[in-house]
Amino acid sequence: MFSTFTHAQITPENEVRKIIEKATVVISPYLDTVPQLQTGGNSTAAFSLMNRTVFKRSSSSQFLSEYNLQKSEVLKKDWGVDLNANYIENINVPSENVIDNSIYNRRAQIGVEWDILKNGLVENRKEAQYFANKAYLDDKYLMEEEKDRYFLDRWNHIIFLFNQEKLKLLSVREGLINEQIDFARSLFFLKHLSKEELLKYESTLAEIKGLKNLYNSYNDQYFYDVDSTVFINELPLYDINYEALVNSFNSPIADTIKMILEEQLALRTHWSKNFSVNTFARYNTYDLAGVSATKRNFFTFGLGLSMPLPVNIKAKNKLEEIQQKIEYSKYTDESYIREKNILNLTYEYRYKLKQYIQLYQKRRVYEERVRKLRILKNGQSMAFNPIKANQTINELLSIDLELIDLKQNLYLNLLKIYSELPYADSLDFVKNANIPNYADTYNNVSKGIYVWTDAIRNYSGYFLEEYAELYNLNTLVIVQPKNDTLQEERYNWIPKSDSIRLEIMVGNNQLIFHDNPNEYIDLVLSNIGKRKINALHLDVEPHVFDDWQEKKVEYLQQYLVMLKKVRVYCDQQGIELTVSIPLHYIEEYTMQIFEISDKVYFMAYENIKIDYIARKITPFLEDYKSKVVIALRTNDFTNRIALEEHIQLLKNASTVSNFVIHDMESLIELDKKTLLNEEY
Repeated sequence: MFSTFTHAQITPENEVRKIIEKATVVISPYLDTVPQLQTGGNSTAAFSLMNRTVFKRSSSSQFLSEYNLQKSEVLKKDWGVDLNANYIENINVPSENVIDNSIYNRRAQIGVEWDILKNGLVENRKEAQYFANKAYLDDKYLMEEEKDRYFLDRWNHIIFLFNQEKLKLLSVREGLINEQIDFARSLFFLKHLSKEELLKYESTLAEIKGLKNLYNSYNDQYFYDVDSTVFINELPLYDINYEALVNSFNSPIADTIKMILEEQLALRTHWSKNFSVNTFARYNTYDLAGVSATKRNFFTFGLGLSMPLPVNIKAKNKLEEIQQKIEYSKYTDESYIREKNILNLTYEYRYKLKQYIQLYQKRRVYEERVRKLRILKNGQSMAFNPIKANQTINELLSIDLELIDLKQNLYLNLLKIYSELPYADSLDFVKNANIPNYADTYNNVSKGIYVWTDAIRNYSGYFLEEYAELYNLNTLVIVQPKNDTLQEERYNWIPKSDSIRLEIMVGNNQLIFHDNPNEYIDLVLSNIGKRKINALHLDVEPHVFDDWQEKKVEYLQQYLVMLKKVRVYCDQQGIELTVSIPLHYIEEYTMQIFEISDKVYFMAYENIKIDYIARKITPFLEDYKSKVVIALRTNDFTNRIALEEHIQLLKNASTVSNFVIHDMESLIELDKKTLLNEEY
């Protein structure tokens, strides 16, 4: 009986452990490769969404512009000159009792007439300008008309593309739950999972299927061509640039249109339209009747003038002025309504952006939860629960789905603003959104760290990797000894992607005396194998020699000779060259070090006064600011807070944003000392 009872207890526990192990294998890839959200992106792709044209429809505005432009050209070439001719034949002309030259049998005239003002040269010039202006206005009105014409397709196209991305994410969630739900059912039957937890899986699966049906049904009805060059993850997250937006209300185009509308009134009411001045020249020939019938030929020149009564001129001009005012008032009224609508849309856009930022911060909380679960998993801790990990990953992906939905709403709102904005043909009224990182108030600097062999020997690789990620340590300067007993452990924890910068440190003060220091460096770097590195970092310190004060200049000259040789080696290897030096080197030689190196790490140790460090590096900022890195030592600070605050003070005083910490192990010990985080 005892044996049976013991077996009954052990078997379920063994089954539970097997299920947990299998579930851990399934969830591991999701914990190890958490997708990162991008807030920057491709502005060209964003603009193509706003300005997309997939079909052409004829518009009367297109032809109207062409017609007015052609009419302007015709009028420019019309000088108001006309060729005229006439012929008169008299029938049954009496031959008796006719006074000589008083009656003619026939008459012929041919001549040229030139209208100078009304219906002639001057008016045609004014009319040509009038119709050229109309053509310009038609083009601008066509731009706005096309925004309305293509708005619906652009709107549907944005929804279609975002739906595609949502469907991809839903498929990942569905696969994740399907992979785990059998484990959850087994644990439920073994009494290691509550029915409530199991129902959460089933309800989430039903929710996912419902959303997939919703998005698929919409996309199945989309019949336009899809822009395959636009990827949702690459679209920038924008904020509204209020200054540029307000300036666009008073854009040069709007000012030009206002000026043209005023000019149209002046052209229509120009005084020349009320006066007719014409001149003519004719050649006349008469076949006279009478007793002494003969032919007479002669030229005639003349000048004509006509004008309406003054009262009528004023009334006509007033009528034209009122007509133009009606047109201009319509334009200004539409502009006012548009501006108010755009401001309302902008408020709505920024409210959605605020929601996005809040949700983004919530996602960072879940990223931290995933990080902790990953540490438990990699450490093979009994506290790791793959079912809980699955739920956490699923919740994070659910947040991602909400973020995609919010980003879709932002772009739909952006399309509304762009379509309403008068004569806009670019996205100059937006700027990249700045998402504050509330989880780390010290994220506005680039931080690296020196990694000595003791850190690699005393801590596991996954711990060091997680630690570097936790504090955004984006540059690792790893010491590489000539004879390495920790070759595998030294680098196997470093991501092979470009997410982190890797510099290999060579520290040998005797290198300045070598005729060929590259031989030694080549021997040291052979330990790293084929691993890609960004830079070789030299930690050669002649200032520690006993006779430094007497031979300072000589040592610095030898240092420069060595550095130039190593520069050649780095260029051949296609890597950068960086160095660590103290603040007290002679400025002249430090300048030459900057010229040769890609980055210079100033070891600001012991004397950490802000004004001292800022004063020492100031001479190099004008020409080499991007190369300056300030190195700080943890031993100079009482706790982690003091170190981080000092970095911020140095950044503000020196304007340098690149820092490196000496070193990984001592920083971990400083964290332990200050008890800022006990969950490593």
